[in-house]
Amino acid sequence: MALDGWNINVGTAKSIVGKAQADVDLLEGKKTSLTTSFTEAAAACDHLEIGQALDGLLGDFLGPLLEAGHNAGNSICGNTVSTINAYESADGTMADDAESAIYAIPTPPSAKGDG
Repeated sequence: MALDGWNINVGTAKSIVGKAQADVDLLEGKKTSLTTSFTEAAAACDHLEIGQALDGLLGDFLGPLLEAGHNAGNSICGNTVSTINAYESADGTMADDAESAIYAIPTPPSAKGDG
């Protein structure tokens, strides 16, 4: 990928990435909120099997998915900022490397029980 044809407003681009990063950061608090909600739901059911199922759903799937989304969002936003900074500094090689890294999304944690 080459920088040919790039024409961006650096301030606007950084502002957009900043807003995206703020949204990604909200995922951090959702895991705690989700855990509280699931715990309260399990207690309200007063049924051991339902409580265990809710706990398994949270621990095995929803928690890891939130973590993966948070990590991927941080990676994408961070690499996008690096790309913008490289563009701003007119460092074509660094910009190409940073742009390529945007698409290298981290591998999500595997759910428990995967073999």
